Amino acid sequence: MINSVKRVAIITGASGGIGKEIAYLLAQNDISVTLTGRRVDKLEEIAHDLEKIGIISCVVSADLEKEEEIKNLFRVSHSYWGKTDILINCAGLIIDASFSQGDSVNWKQMWNVNVHATCVAIQEFLKFFNNTDGGQVINISSMSAHRVVTAGSIYPATKFAIKAISESLRKELIQNGINVRVSCISPGLVDTNFGRVNTSNTQKHLLPVDIASTVLFILNTPLHVAIHDILLRSNIQFD
Repeated sequence: MINSVKRVAIITGASGGIGKEIAYLLAQNDISVTLTGRRVDKLEEIAHDLEKIGIISCVVSADLEKEEEIKNLFRVSHSYWGKTDILINCAGLIIDASFSQGDSVNWKQMWNVNVHATCVAIQEFLKFFNNTDGGQVINISSMSAHRVVTAGSIYPATKFAIKAISESLRKELIQNGINVRVSCISPGLVDTNFGRVNTSNTQKHLLPVDIASTVLFILNTPLHVAIHDILLRSNIQFD
């Protein structure tokens, strides 16, 4: 157990893209990070990069389709740091599986990773955070939670669900006097490999650091302020 840490953030989907950028930015701003994902080699690369600049991190491999591995993530992280303050639900999955011809196995996979795993992670987080100090849950959703652009995909449904989960959770916590702020960030197109079909016009894309900076902004707001929803696009993205 490391007792000298300040705030501790658990970041799902930290092995690449937005999650990776969040991990770097938070770690460089006095927030201790636990990195999780399935690609442990990528997580260890990030941990090694941070170690080179004198920052310690915790790496826990987890398959978010398996509830026990999510539960183990929180046990290991809390044991390592001695506290749990922030949960960033960043992991996501998109598969091209239409309603007319798609494989229902792929629908279930997307639902399990994007929705069910988020709910399990939230429940585990609430077991470990300190109510006196307060906590923060940030769900990384998508502009797909607010409009459907591409036909024939269950992916927007999973992101609509994250938006509803965030609001339902916010109200539940207030009703029960639980001191956790809940935020939902919905980015438009982001320059990552996630769901990428055409890489030729990245001018329309945000950068992962734009989302990470938004996360840091939320975390640095006064404790009496709760930012519930942030929608962001590149300033030339139309839809």
